[in-house]
Amino acid sequence: MLKKVVATLIFALFGVVSYAQQAQSALVFSAESVNFGTISEDGGVVTAYVEARNGGAIPIYILKIETSCGCTSVDYPREAIQPNQSVRVGVSFDPMNRPGRFERDVAVVVSDCDAPMILGVRGYVEPRERTVDELYPFDMGGGLRLSTTSRAFGYLEQGWHSEESIEYVNTSQSAVSVVLESLHSSELLTVDMPRSIAPGERGSILLRYALPEDGEVYGTRSDEFYLVVDGVRARYRLTTEVIAVDNFNAQGDISAPIADISKNIIKFGEVNCLNSICREKLRLENNGGSALVVRCVESTSEAVACSLSHDGEIASGDGVWLDIALDSSKIANADELFVARIRLITNDPLRPMQTIKITAIPMW
Repeated sequence: MLKKVVATLIFALFGVVSYAQQAQSALVFSAESVNFGTISEDGGVVTAYVEARNGGAIPIYILKIETSCGCTSVDYPREAIQPNQSVRVGVSFDPMNRPGRFERDVAVVVSDCDAPMILGVRGYVEPRERTVDELYPFDMGGGLRLSTTSRAFGYLEQGWHSEESIEYVNTSQSAVSVVLESLHSSELLTVDMPRSIAPGERGSILLRYALPEDGEVYGTRSDEFYLVVDGVRARYRLTTEVIAVDNFNAQGDISAPIADISKNIIKFGEVNCLNSICREKLRLENNGGSALVVRCVESTSEAVACSLSHDGEIASGDGVWLDIALDSSKIANADELFVARIRLITNDPLRPMQTIKITAIPMW
């Protein structure tokens, strides 16, 4: 019996040693990473070489190379690397439109090891000078160009304000007049911009959201408007968005509420668009130390509605049911996957907004 145990232990130990040998390739690179240093963004593709040596007793093949992005490529030998043989492996990087520091990984899959070998690619790309069209990609007409057409402000607490800007340039040889045409107003946004912009002038359109202190505005608020340049409406629409939440600095309660939803994705699967109402219930729990208040419930589609089992405060350790209803007859486009979102705005200071994703496959 003792001999059998000893034999089993020896066999197991031999298996561990054998596995350890298989887990590490005999192919050894001269460096663990390739450092290109500082290179110019517009200087073209750069290439560096590392040496790979077969320190084992059998030939080794490099089966394939996996890179983390299309900016990196590797040139390696397809034939077997013989024992004690060394080969050069070329690593190339394309810096165009990739300014700043970069860190990539190259996975080298070899024939004598199941796990890939990792080769790092490092360096810094010195930014090139951007053209006017790149800095201001949106042509608003009349020579006026903008850096972007949208600004998302994120969370904004009651009684506070937040500012963002959109940069502009007049590339024409004459002054242009600019007028704002509002499509949708939250009545919370003010837009400060010049009415006339001189030739070659660069500046900013100042956008400012301000919330009243009375705590009556909660949830997503958005604005949409056009710029009318020299009497002609620009083809691009400008949009802004802010999420109004509680003033958490004013609460001063260290035992804050914590909102937890039982799940954040609902998949209804195939639904009949002619006559189908699907429902599912979720649980909203308060796992914090003070009362949780649902400030508002939003839906991104009229086909989806959400109601709560009660609208009052949710005590610590308590919860409410959320009734999610999908009216498939209101799905606007029945030819593609339906996706909508429910947003819950609460007084949870860490996660003021919780999102529930709704999907369905429309069927006729």
